[in-house]
Amino acid sequence: MRQFRFQYLEAEKLVTMVKRNPEALWFGWGFDWVQKHAQLAYEILKRDVSTLIPSDHQRMGSAWIHGLEVSENDIRQPLQHTAGHTLLVGTTGAGKTRAFDVLVTQAVLRGEAVIIIDPKGDKDLMACAKRACALAKRPDRFVYFHPAFPEDSVRLDPLHNFNRPSEIASRISAISPSESSNDPFKPLAKNRWIT
Repeated sequence: MRQFRFQYLEAEKLVTMVKRNPEALWFGWGFDWVQKHAQLAYEILKRDVSTLIPSDHQRMGSAWIHGLEVSENDIRQPLQHTAGHTLLVGTTGAGKTRAFDVLVTQAVLRGEAVIIIDPKGDKDLMACAKRACALAKRPDRFVYFHPAFPEDSVRLDPLHNFNRPSEIASRISAISPSESSNDPFKPLAKNRWIT
C-alpha cells in the first residue's frame, strides 16, 4: 500500500480497446468493492494511518485504497447504461478533465457527435477533444465556438433555419413551462421579437 505509481494509457491502446469492445465504455482500472475491502479499510482507519502509509500532501485522494486489492482489472460500463445522465464530480485537480478526456476520446473513436459546453473555457479539455478527432483520423470534425475568440471560432447563424425572427421566440415560448393556459408573458415575448 506504500507504493503509488501513475498508470498511463497510450492513445493507440485506447483505440484498440474501443475496437475490441465497441459496446462498452472503459473508465479505467479498479476492482469491485465488496465487504472484505470495507473491512480492511475499517481496520486501517482504526489506526493512525500515517504510521502505516506515508502521507504525501502533494497528491490528492487516498492512493492506499488501491492497495486493498492485489490486482485491478478494466472497469467497463455497457453503452446502453449511459443513455441517461453521467455525472463526474471532484475538486480541482481530482482528475475530472482526465476522465472527460478518456470518455470524449472513446465517443469520437466510435464516430459519435460530442458537444462540450464549458463555461470556464478549459483549454486542456479543448485540446483533448481536438486530439481525439486527430486520433480518429478526422481532425476536420473538431469545431470550436467562443464569442471572445472569433478568429478561432466556427461561425454560427441562429437565424439560418428560420424565415422570420419571430420563429425563434415562438419556439422558445412553446417549450417554456407555463403555470396556466393564460400566461401573459408568452405573447409579450412573441410581440417583442416581431417589433
